[in-house]
Amino acid sequence: MTQASLSVSQSGAGGLAGFWRAIKGQPIKTFAICVTGLMLSAMDQALYSYAMPGITREFNVSLDVVGAILSVSFLVASVAVIVAGTFTDYIGRRRMFITLTALSALCVGIHALVDSIEWLALFRILGFALAAGAFPITATIIVEVAPARYRGILSGWLQMSYPLGFALAAFVASRALADYDWRVSFYPAFAVIPIVIWLGSMLKETDRFQATAGPVAQLAGSRSLKQHFAELVSPKYRGRGLIAFFGTFSANLSIGGASFFLPTFLAQDRGLSEADAAGLLAYSWVIASIGYLASSYIGEFITTRRNTVIGAQW
Repeated sequence: MTQASLSVSQSGAGGLAGFWRAIKGQPIKTFAICVTGLMLSAMDQALYSYAMPGITREFNVSLDVVGAILSVSFLVASVAVIVAGTFTDYIGRRRMFITLTALSALCVGIHALVDSIEWLALFRILGFALAAGAFPITATIIVEVAPARYRGILSGWLQMSYPLGFALAAFVASRALADYDWRVSFYPAFAVIPIVIWLGSMLKETDRFQATAGPVAQLAGSRSLKQHFAELVSPKYRGRGLIAFFGTFSANLSIGGASFFLPTFLAQDRGLSEADAAGLLAYSWVIASIGYLASSYIGEFITTRRNTVIGAQW
């Protein structure tokens, strides 16, 4: 029997019953907190895509301008992810989860109050960079808290937070745009701040961080930043890191444009109202979340994770 088939047979032996028994207690509580926090953060960031037609009208700018703001946001976020991940290893996962998610929500809420495209661009870039930094934190928390046997499926299900967040944003935007204007759609982001603080108050710092990377020892210089990054690019992690990077890059390249520009396309090119475009996309994101559920289940209990990932790209 090959290693792959052995892995599949062992997965099937435990089944869902073994899975639920293993994650009861702290793992499932932590998972629920992380999914909810990441979902709310994704909702905040997705609101921009539904507001783009209104933004272009009010500030009398072209779609190229709001698209450029989006592009710069992604570029800055690509650096912010590295910075956030580094600080997370030094000061803890829980603190960074609360800080980044709450500050990101604040920046998004301020979108509703700006009086120029320049201020909107600034808070869009800041808010997106902070939100991007929250992703590796929640993913790290799940990996460190989940039972080793089921890290894969919980990490996969964590990704549901994105389509669910986009669906929630579409619902919020469809209601706001139908009765008010694009600014009103950003106000719910302010409500995310106390929710995230409350969620963070229930989140326990991971045992792994407390045992191996205490903040006092780290800040005292027992392990320099150079040593920290040297380990990441060491032969032990280099190959898998590059594969993971280019795989994620390729997937995001294919869906990024559609995710953020599709509402504007439906409104400006297909003649839908902004509210109707948002409402239509809400259903598509709910369907997408089902795909995350299904692919993670298949990768854990039916086939190998590697084959599931390759098949999903096709």
